[in-house]
Amino acid sequence: MHPVLPSLLLGIAFPWLVACEAEAPPKATAEAVPNAYLERLQEAEAVKHTIEQRNLEQQRIDALIGRGQAAPPGR
Repeated sequence: MHPVLPSLLLGIAFPWLVACEAEAPPKATAEAVPNAYLERLQEAEAVKHTIEQRNLEQQRIDALIGRGQAAPPGR
């Protein structure tokens, strides 16, 4: 690699990196949004799990009492 190339790349990239840091939102604001999103996602997963458990329990009960089976012939 040419010896001038790394310093040239640094000269181009450094101002861009500084500009990106200057435009970054405050840390507290950046964390508030993902936390709210994460909380909603966790709530949705918990509800999904509850519904799946309820459906499995209902299937087990239906199997125990014979609900959902075909009626015997002749009835």
